[in-house]
Amino acid sequence: MAETMDELPMTEYERRRLENIKRNGDMLSSLNINSILADPSFKRPRPGTPREWHKRVYERSRSSLRTKGIPASNPSGLSYDKPCKVTTPVSNNGPITMRNVYKGDEESHYSFVERLRAVEMNSGTNVGRVSVQEPVKLESFKLESENVTRIVPDDATVIRFLPTSDTNLVVGGSRSGFLGVWEATSRDADKFGKAVHFYRPHSSIIYGISVHPFSPTKIYSCCGDGLLRLMNIGREEFDLLYSSSGSALYSVYQPPNDANSTYIGEGLGGLNLYDGRAGKIANSWLLHKDRINSIDFNPSNTYVVATASSDCQACLWDLRKMNNQHLVCKAFKTFTHKSSIHSAYFSPSGSCLAISSWGHKIAVLRGADFEDNYVIHRAHLGYTQISCSRAIWGWDDTYLYMGCKKRRVEVLSVPQGKTTATLESSLVSSLSFQFDAHPCKVGMLVGASSSGKAFLWTTCDY
Repeated sequence: MAETMDELPMTEYERRRLENIKRNGDMLSSLNINSILADPSFKRPRPGTPREWHKRVYERSRSSLRTKGIPASNPSGLSYDKPCKVTTPVSNNGPITMRNVYKGDEESHYSFVERLRAVEMNSGTNVGRVSVQEPVKLESFKLESENVTRIVPDDATVIRFLPTSDTNLVVGGSRSGFLGVWEATSRDADKFGKAVHFYRPHSSIIYGISVHPFSPTKIYSCCGDGLLRLMNIGREEFDLLYSSSGSALYSVYQPPNDANSTYIGEGLGGLNLYDGRAGKIANSWLLHKDRINSIDFNPSNTYVVATASSDCQACLWDLRKMNNQHLVCKAFKTFTHKSSIHSAYFSPSGSCLAISSWGHKIAVLRGADFEDNYVIHRAHLGYTQISCSRAIWGWDDTYLYMGCKKRRVEVLSVPQGKTTATLESSLVSSLSFQFDAHPCKVGMLVGASSSGKAFLWTTCDY
């Protein structure tokens, strides 16, 4: 008779298995787990539910004036913490009426035009760039709340003082083609307000602004669309002076001794001379292999012009040897860097040339033919996204001013070859990377940030 399954002898493996099951059951009974699971108030956790960790809450740090409890002046009725809505400019290849591209009410526009006409009538009293006997005292610089404003609705790309000693007028250009004119703090506070007036004569980024000392209300501006325009207060228009054939205009400058000549950096290395009397381009040269970022004339020798280019070169040219049209000229001095050069500016005396590029060094050329050169090492670097930061001269050959980290203004001493001071204020809410020194008032410095704000530093004299 065959044996059944129950009658078969138990193997060693099955015996150990049954012993383990009995041992585990006794252990569960001792822990009273079965009674806990039978309790209806007990809820089983879902399998795979992530464990909840206690997260540290980080509080975002804000740098606006409102969160610090500092009231910001708002004479124009615009929000300083939020840019205003950017609208489409008037599409016109010819002159544009100023009123048609003004962002505001009609009364404010005409009142502002009348004040500019008064400045134009008194422009004959200007004596040009002021000269100083001793360096400005850096510890006397201050920034007051009424000297902080939004000068353009979006990103600021360039900023300039209007060269007049009667008022403090600042003009700025933006990435979307806006021109903002700021009537800053003035001793004639009753006559001139503090409003900012927005115009949009361009449809793309404004690369350069130029204002001649002999005509402080004629504002020249060039843009990425290849247009050169002039703000004409007499006709209340933005005149179209020049339109390139598909190339951007990256820089514009007027020699200090000639208000009728305007030099324009066009396309990849081109330099044009616009004759205001003839109303056309009088000369063109090919000077670089890439865009010209800055143009500057030597104040002591107006035949010498400096250009800085993205082809990693800064060059000095003699205009007396550049008379032939469409000529590939040869520079009498060339400075080469490993990266794009943003600017090359002459000092107020014309004896030094400061060259700015990306990095922690500023090159300074000096000497009879600018053969001697040395490097100023910066103590603070700018942010990597601000690649167009430029060092500008003050009112003598002593100091250079440049934006740096932590929203400061770095002051570099040329005689000492290093950073000697920084200008700091709790009112500065963003990094300034474009600067200009007032040509008629010592100790007045303005900076523009990528957020569209302008910060006007003054000394105790103002």
